[in-house]
Amino acid sequence: MKSVIIKSNKVFLRPLKKDDAEYYHKYANNKKMYTCGFSYPFSIESAREYIDKSLESKKEKSFVIEVDNHFIGEIFFSFENDFKAKIGYWIGEKYWGKGITTEAVRLITNYIFKTYKNIKRIDTIVYLKNTASMKVLEKNKYKCEGLLRKYEKLNGRISDYYMFSKIR
Repeated sequence: MKSVIIKSNKVFLRPLKKDDAEYYHKYANNKKMYTCGFSYPFSIESAREYIDKSLESKKEKSFVIEVDNHFIGEIFFSFENDFKAKIGYWIGEKYWGKGITTEAVRLITNYIFKTYKNIKRIDTIVYLKNTASMKVLEKNKYKCEGLLRKYEKLNGRISDYYMFSKIR
């Protein structure tokens, strides 16, 4: 996976590496990032631990989202079983509303479907109040399948989420 690079004119996706901890911390350490599951404050140690865990994972594949050679966020996927993948993503607040996340989701979705022929479904969950993320998914032809009540903890509270999916 180390050599996998996915790119468009706007976005560059490359594998996450240990050296990314400083930038990871810079953008994830933000109160508004709670909808992505980050606690606040989010320490540099937490960033290092997350990256180490991600790099050791056999299940998850993480990519840095870069624009103009700058780390601005992350997109990742994992295999839930032999026919289904799950994606997740986030970018720093400074880059919200610029179409970057929409493009990154398009790139990773296409990559998964082209590279893993057995994958028939890609899904993700979105926190109930994260309307921007829902728009990203809808622009990429993901469909909202419904509300998952009391589905996952978010900053210590059990919260509702929407399930979105795209079928091959």
